[in-house]
Amino acid sequence: MKPLTEKQKKYVWIAVAVLAVIHFAPGILMRARQTFAFRPPAVLAKPSPTRPAQPPPAPPASEVIAATKYGGIWMGDTITPDMNRCDLKLEVRLSDAKKLKGYVSKSCVSLQALQHRGPAVNGYLKNMIDHAGPSSVIMTGVPAETGINFTTDQAIGSEMNGCSLSALSITDFGLGQVAAQWEEKKPEGTCTPGKMMLRKRG
Repeated sequence: MKPLTEKQKKYVWIAVAVLAVIHFAPGILMRARQTFAFRPPAVLAKPSPTRPAQPPPAPPASEVIAATKYGGIWMGDTITPDMNRCDLKLEVRLSDAKKLKGYVSKSCVSLQALQHRGPAVNGYLKNMIDHAGPSSVIMTGVPAETGINFTTDQAIGSEMNGCSLSALSITDFGLGQVAAQWEEKKPEGTCTPGKMMLRKRG
């Protein structure tokens, strides 16, 4: 048997390669199809948990606003039509229950009695001095558009004429001032309403 020439050897290797391809091609093609046909399911991104929108802060109560504006001590004095010199002190505070409280002291002295002399007048003056202590009331306030309206919760004492404050209102009047108006009452008879300017003292 003659040995194979180089050319014949090449043909043999080519034939072996073709047979290998024919033998392994179906498996390779099958794997390729499976590889390209199978696609893993897409992973959907989890939606980020949404936080509920925070409601806006509630506006402060009108009592808190009024206490911020009018809180403190207000004082004033005036001469009434019946010639009494009256002094009034008002302290405005916000209670623990968020209520506006007014602590009022009012005292009046008769100027007419100071203009006369004599035993009768001197006796009247002594009685006036004995009763010159202020009448005091504890009040609860309701904010108004430009001030506060107070009504009496508790009265402590009364003025010389037997009157005590039953209602008081303050209204804005310029810088550092309020206009105060009040009404009074007593068990019998009537009391004269009054008004004066109050200035912030503390």
